[in-house]
Amino acid sequence: MGSISFKSEENREWTQKASSGIPTVESTKRSLLRSSNCGEPTEGAARAHTPVSEGKIGFGSQGPEVLQLKKDLKATGFYDGVLNDKMGNDGIAALEKAKTQLGIGGHKDLAGPETLKAIADTAK
Repeated sequence: MGSISFKSEENREWTQKASSGIPTVESTKRSLLRSSNCGEPTEGAARAHTPVSEGKIGFGSQGPEVLQLKKDLKATGFYDGVLNDKMGNDGIAALEKAKTQLGIGGHKDLAGPETLKAIADTAK
């Protein structure tokens, strides 16, 4: 490990300890990553979402179409979160629930034109 110069004695002491075998922040991070669950989802952890292609709404999508989808999901009782134009985890959970219960095919966490129409028709 290379030597780093510090202005204070406290920092100099830390550098000496770090180079003497006491774990540093970086080595602790690396150790935790190696001992993790190899990418398997854990309870409460964020999960991977289907990549969003052009013309579809999915996790991370923004705009007036997202707001309208959330309004329709709320009107049908699938969504009770904040009405805004950003699609996050709560919106995706509502979309997945709606697609499952309404029998809409495709990726459960994406909404294309047919999904949007089916949910809008149900909201009327």
